Amino acid sequence: MADTVKLSASKLKKAAQTKFSLFFDASEGVVLKNLKLGNDIEAALKSKRINTLFENVNQFNARVKPSKRISAVSSLMKKYGDDVVIKAVASAKLMDDTKGIATKLETELVNGWMQQKKNVDQVFSILKIQDNMPDALRIQKIEILENFISLYNRRTYQDKHLVQVLTRGFGSDKYLLSSLGAAKSDIRVAEKATDLETAVLVQKVQRHIDGGLDSIMNSQSLSRLDRYVSKMRKAYGNNDVTLVESLVAKYGHERIAKALVDAKSVESSKQIATKLQTQLYETWLKQGMSVDYVFDLMQLKQLGENVVSSRGLDVLEDYVSLVNSKLTSNNAHENFIKTLSKGFKGDDKFTYLLQEASKKPKLEDQAVQLQNKLFQQWREDRLDAASIFPKIFKTDEETAFSWMKTISSQFKQFLESPA
Repeated sequence: MADTVKLSASKLKKAAQTKFSLFFDASEGVVLKNLKLGNDIEAALKSKRINTLFENVNQFNARVKPSKRISAVSSLMKKYGDDVVIKAVASAKLMDDTKGIATKLETELVNGWMQQKKNVDQVFSILKIQDNMPDALRIQKIEILENFISLYNRRTYQDKHLVQVLTRGFGSDKYLLSSLGAAKSDIRVAEKATDLETAVLVQKVQRHIDGGLDSIMNSQSLSRLDRYVSKMRKAYGNNDVTLVESLVAKYGHERIAKALVDAKSVESSKQIATKLQTQLYETWLKQGMSVDYVFDLMQLKQLGENVVSSRGLDVLEDYVSLVNSKLTSNNAHENFIKTLSKGFKGDDKFTYLLQEASKKPKLEDQAVQLQNKLFQQWREDRLDAASIFPKIFKTDEETAFSWMKTISSQFKQFLESPA
């Protein structure tokens, strides 16, 4: 009797599994038929039944081998077609009531392409971006491509870029720029098209930057490149593209900022370097970079005592001045020395670093200059040689270390000197 019961239970379990498998057969169409999502994909994405689709897919995938697993988006594609679903998912991400569902479907979509071993150029073709650039920008097909590129780079340890993929897809930057130029006339996507056009033009400028950074940081090379950028700005009606943006894209913010400090010190390149430096700092300001962020960007803390001779100090000080020039008298202004002190975790640690740097012949002059700026800040904060022990060093004079007493003595001499 017990054996009969076990056999019956086994048959029931097998029958249930068979029924479930049939529910999700190879065509993945049965589930959609049962859910009755209808023929309108947009309405389907708004329907509560779409959540049931995800639930059923999860249940099915839990019972099968990884190689047999399916996805909600692939099921929808079986019914509505790839192009229709991709376009609907892209559009649905723009709507508050369908954004969540669309994001889940997009995640399945890009993961599915990875599982199918698609490359970035193949996905460009699948998305049919070349057919209608304004449409691709409006419904955010470009964003889907970007998301796939990001995933592709992480999974394959490569470094593909959107502009490069688009350029290859269109055959050349000439045809890509032509398509973007047409898209700029569509008010709905004009801003996006301009941003993408700027990125393409920056890439064009980069191809004209020959040699290393040192070789181009002279008046002749910088002026030549600046003229080329001006020509492109006029030709494409795009004032967003700048030479400094192209230089940063190639060499990075830190290297360009420091190189421009050097170029400004040379009479022949001073004018063009000053122009580029202003553009760079204005860009930082527009991007919302704080003075603390620039401190980190210049990697000043990592330099230790050598910070006193770093060109990054000039960059930070100039940027602080620019930030303050944009503030009204009612705003709290930034402070170069306080920014440095904060970056080095306080006046006590910063002044100790300067004290140690001043002991090295090659760093002594710069260290003393910076220390005097710190002393001036203390003077403005109404500190004296005695009060720096409790307020700066968090101790009293009797138990203070010898280096603290040395700094107190130096500060006293500074206060006694003419202001």
